[in-house]
Amino acid sequence: MDRKGLIGLLVCGLLFAAHLYYSGIEAKKKQDELIKQRKAEETAQAEAPVSDGEGNPAELAELDQAQPVEEQTVTLETDKVIFTFTSAGGGVKTAEFKEQLAVGSEKEHVKLNRYETSAVGELVSGSVDAPLGVNYEIADQTEDKVVFGARTADGLAIVKTWTLSKEGREVDDYLLKLEVTLQNTQQEGTIDLGTYGIHAGAAAPIHSGEANRFTGFYYYTGGLKFKSGGKTYFKEHEDITYAGVSNQFFATMLGMDEPVNSAIRSRSRTVTMEETGGGEEKPSVRMAWGLPREALRPNEHKTLKYDVFMGPKDNKVVRQLGKGRGDLMAYGFFSPISRFLNWLLNLYHDSIFAKFADKWAWGLAIILLTLTIRGLMWPLHNASAKTMKRMSKLQPLMQEIKEKHPDDPQKQQMEMAKLYKQYEINPVGGCLPMFAQIPIFFGFFSMLQHAVEFRGQSFLWVPDLSLPDTIFDIPLPFSIPFLGDHLPINLLPILMVVTMFIQMQISPKAGDPMQRRIFMLMPFMFFFFCYNYASALALYWTTQNIFSIGQTWLMQRQPEVELQKKKPGKKSFFEKMQEKAEEAQRIQEQRRKGGGGPSSPQTKKPKKPRGPRTGG
Repeated sequence: MDRKGLIGLLVCGLLFAAHLYYSGIEAKKKQDELIKQRKAEETAQAEAPVSDGEGNPAELAELDQAQPVEEQTVTLETDKVIFTFTSAGGGVKTAEFKEQLAVGSEKEHVKLNRYETSAVGELVSGSVDAPLGVNYEIADQTEDKVVFGARTADGLAIVKTWTLSKEGREVDDYLLKLEVTLQNTQQEGTIDLGTYGIHAGAAAPIHSGEANRFTGFYYYTGGLKFKSGGKTYFKEHEDITYAGVSNQFFATMLGMDEPVNSAIRSRSRTVTMEETGGGEEKPSVRMAWGLPREALRPNEHKTLKYDVFMGPKDNKVVRQLGKGRGDLMAYGFFSPISRFLNWLLNLYHDSIFAKFADKWAWGLAIILLTLTIRGLMWPLHNASAKTMKRMSKLQPLMQEIKEKHPDDPQKQQMEMAKLYKQYEINPVGGCLPMFAQIPIFFGFFSMLQHAVEFRGQSFLWVPDLSLPDTIFDIPLPFSIPFLGDHLPINLLPILMVVTMFIQMQISPKAGDPMQRRIFMLMPFMFFFFCYNYASALALYWTTQNIFSIGQTWLMQRQPEVELQKKKPGKKSFFEKMQEKAEEAQRIQEQRRKGGGGPSSPQTKKPKKPRGPRTGG
């Protein structure tokens, strides 16, 4: 790789680091503004017109203005979830996951919608903050079904039937079927269903260590659109097939079989987390999906069917929903790599380590995944090491070229290119393993953003692979970018940097001093990427560094490579083009020096003197 390529690679890394840093600052500013806004609203205790996202004013009724109702709760249960339903809204009050514990707790389970007063599936009117406020009657209940019924003051009769999904898939443990039947019981006048919406509940971080940028709402219109919290949102969209709210590891999704044109309503507020979650103030985003814009005539009824998913953002589980709903994972540009890595990781865990190493199974699966990737890249790494050894032996000849043409960089490059061809060396070959690792690294990075599999999973001294492996904190009198005013001591990223330096020291030295200095900055760049990120990423990178050290040690004990000039033969097209370029350069130099050449202007011959004219 030449100097420009290395500088470009470094600049990309620094820009990515700057993006992470300043996006974190921007997110913190938005959160502070949101907290101030919410406190001001709570102090005023009054309605205020706010923007609906289109610039139009909208009156939003607060939840505490609804008439109090006597609440009854019932539960439906699967092998992995306890769904608690409430008569105050006729929907899911909370979903408690039997296999997902709160961070740092051995008894308390994760609950979705735990900070929200509106139930998932509750109907709202006009705004996400305006529930109908009717008390539903429990009309029927079995072990896999519950039916609610109610009637509004304007004559809208509502029947909601909730049923557990039983299709034999893993995702069915987190899936409910909802049928909402609406009937206009008035004798005169129509009811516009488009003024109503169905509530998707609210999402908030489970733990203060989770990034705020992953908390928000989303909707699908041929592609997934995700928006983090921060302001009131109201906008009409076409062809929506599913919508919901999510945090970093869990999501609530409402889906329909056919796309509908309707509105998305959302609003953010702040909540104070429990002590087990860190006790900090965090954003909570609530959302409602508008009903189809249809008018119910007197005595006419309409039945709407929804699939309601409330569960972890587990790639293999979410993909079973089909109909594009797997895009909820939001892996981004590196989605193919992320999906393959996630599949292989789960395969190793389920097929091998879960059978004999329950506590460390996921950590061991990460190590085996790393070894698999490095094993597949062994031929490329081996060829790269040989290329770097041969390039290191070319250093004396390259130095001679620099001394021979000290003031002509173009001539230096041409002579070095000729040298590479003579000895059949590809200068980019030494950088190929790094280029191959970068998409894998970012694919793993994207997968980890929502890898609920690592939540609460320990390995060695690491208590939770989804969080940094902080051993202790050191208070600071100032703030450090990416770290804040406390310096957490995270051991795995430190080991990662140490192993990167060791690997660089034992590798063959190639390139000029400037290139080597740029390479020396790479460990620091990855250190900042990984330091406050999930420890699973640092475990992956540290493991591959150790494996690379072993590979380099083995290759150094192979027979020494020898420089051999390319045997003369038929010239390739590119060699002919290079010769023409060199010839053109030689001619230009001759012209500058005033010398002759094949293209130099010919000296004009003097005209032959003409004899005297004679008359006749």
